[in-house]
Formats: sequence, structure tokens, C-alpha cells
Amino acid sequence: MKNNRTIAEKVAKVLIQNTAYTGFSYDTFSVLRFDRIVEAEFEGKLLPWSIQLEIMTDWWLDSPEEWNEKVEKLKQDKIVEPIEPVFAYELTCLKWMDGSEVKQVIFSEDGMIMNLRMIGQ
Repeated sequence: MKNNRTIAEKVAKVLIQNTAYTGFSYDTFSVLRFDRIVEAEFEGKLLPWSIQLEIMTDWWLDSPEEWNEKVEKLKQDKIVEPIEPVFAYELTCLKWMDGSEVKQVIFSEDGMIMNLRMIGQ
């Protein structure tokens, strides 16, 4: 029997690759929304046109160092929970910059990396 993590990673890659980032919501965890750019199949079954990725762990955009720098700037402004406004700003920018397409999903010991490409570039 295959390792459950291996199966989960394979399914996540297939679901997320070649989708366009379309929005987010944030409460006690992050939800990222993606829409499929073209019809796709996995093991003979059509994949959904829209998906939501619920992230219930720590995560960030850019490198951890760049992310921490952005959060620290808001801490200096005495923002109580600086992570949420940084997520809101960064994710809103991604949505309104002519969209972005997930070209690659990579899993490592440290987690999952999504490589985004701006649509039209």
C-alpha cells in the first residue's frame, strides 16, 4: 500500500496545477480559491473546475525571511495580529495583477511550494 502522504501529494498537485488563483478568505485558517484554466483529468475522471485549498497550518508568501520582514513592519505600527493584514494585502495583490496561474507544485520535508506565473507573461 502506498504511503498516504504520497497519495495526498499526488492528488494535490493534479488538483492545483494549471489553475488560476481567483481569491481568498481568512478566518481561523486560510482558504485559497482556484479555477481550472483547461479541462483536465486524473485517473480517467474529470477534475473540478473550481477548488478551494484550506490551509490550517503556518504558511507564507515569498521566502520566510521576506515574509517575516513584512510582518515585523506591521508590528512596529502596533498592529496586534500583523499576519492577517499581510496575507490580505499580498493575496489581494495576486488576485488583481492580471491573475496568476499555478504552474508547479512541489512537496518537500518543509512543506508544499506553489510556483505561480502571472498570466500573460
